[in-house]
Amino acid sequence: MKNVLLLVLLAISNITFSQSKSTIEKANELGDQWKFEQAIELLQNEIKSDPNNAELYYWLGRYSHYIIYDTRPFAKKSDEWSSEMVLKNLYKAVELNPNYGDAKFFIAVEHCSRAQEALKQGDVKQYKKEYILAKKKGGFPKYILEYGRNILKSCDENAILLVDGDVQLNSIQYLQNIEGYRKDVSLINYSLTQKPYYVKMQRDGVEGIIKPLPISWSDDALSEMRNYKWKEQEISTPISEKVRKRYSISDTISDFKWTVKPDMGKGKLWSATAVIIDIFETNKWERSIHCTMFGLNDIPGFEDNMQITGLTARFVPKKVKGTKEEYDQDMFDAVMLNPNNYANFNDVINNNQPRTNGDIHITHLRYINYATYLLENGNKEKAEMVLNKMEELMPFSAFEPHRITLEKIEVLRERLKEDKIKD
Repeated sequence: MKNVLLLVLLAISNITFSQSKSTIEKANELGDQWKFEQAIELLQNEIKSDPNNAELYYWLGRYSHYIIYDTRPFAKKSDEWSSEMVLKNLYKAVELNPNYGDAKFFIAVEHCSRAQEALKQGDVKQYKKEYILAKKKGGFPKYILEYGRNILKSCDENAILLVDGDVQLNSIQYLQNIEGYRKDVSLINYSLTQKPYYVKMQRDGVEGIIKPLPISWSDDALSEMRNYKWKEQEISTPISEKVRKRYSISDTISDFKWTVKPDMGKGKLWSATAVIIDIFETNKWERSIHCTMFGLNDIPGFEDNMQITGLTARFVPKKVKGTKEEYDQDMFDAVMLNPNNYANFNDVINNNQPRTNGDIHITHLRYINYATYLLENGNKEKAEMVLNKMEELMPFSAFEPHRITLEKIEVLRERLKEDKIKD
């Protein structure tokens, strides 16, 4: 009789699991169509019959986040919605599954979004509190903060740093404003530069939090931000004598010519691109400008002007791509080959947030591209050393590399082997 009862209970459990899985699949289909209201309602109803399913709470919290920030203005946007619909559900997902890395990732994203809301209101105390809570709830594992530090270590002193994506933006803001690390660097998020309030804060700065950026736009110009009418044209920025000496540029070159094309369909310039143009024009190469998206989401017109310094590349007013100056080898080596900078990488084993895996894959590619550059410039021994160092500092036993990464490593090692045979 006991065996029969057990079989019945297992059958009921399997049916419930199957129903919940089907509901999540349906909710994801709605989410993919940005029908967040319907997805939320579906998940809420399913939780009533399956209240201990961590995945249901995760997707409910995630879509409740998206509906605030990733679609048209949301009438219920409030601290209550954020607390009750986003954070409460994400917390519950982690309570039911303490190893739910992606739930922890979105906990950090929500707290950091709340921090930005607080900063809009000038509430620095609440801004910092949100980051501290994000860390306390597991949103910033050691390996992610280490990644953020290595990005900052890849920047010159007093640099302007252009990033994109939650992992980079949030980890660096935590490091700068909670730990006080590398506050000399001005951080700007590419995607957020389409928002007037954000550009105004970056222009004016916030004492103790944001170091002002060189932006010339007036409040009136900011209030009228939009995608602008645009035809391909050349932007010219002067190169001072000091800058020419810094980058060993001929005295005969007085300006940097930047060809800017429409990037929002035919005849339109994205408002964020217009802001970046103004930063370059206003800065006049005085402060170094670094970028983390190089090779992935290059700013059109600058593809040949990115000098790689580690996990960032600095914009330089001369062509370096395909030359021996494509890498600042001293800086790259100091960041990427120093074991101290990867002391916490193994933390990914126990605290992996799958949503951050792309940043690890990109880091692998930075090593592979550097090794390729060294090989093509005749430094075979160092190229092999760089590949070995990558596998030592970011061991594949801790994090399985992407298939493409493994293929690139195999091709590169085969080239090194062939060169040894020739020698």
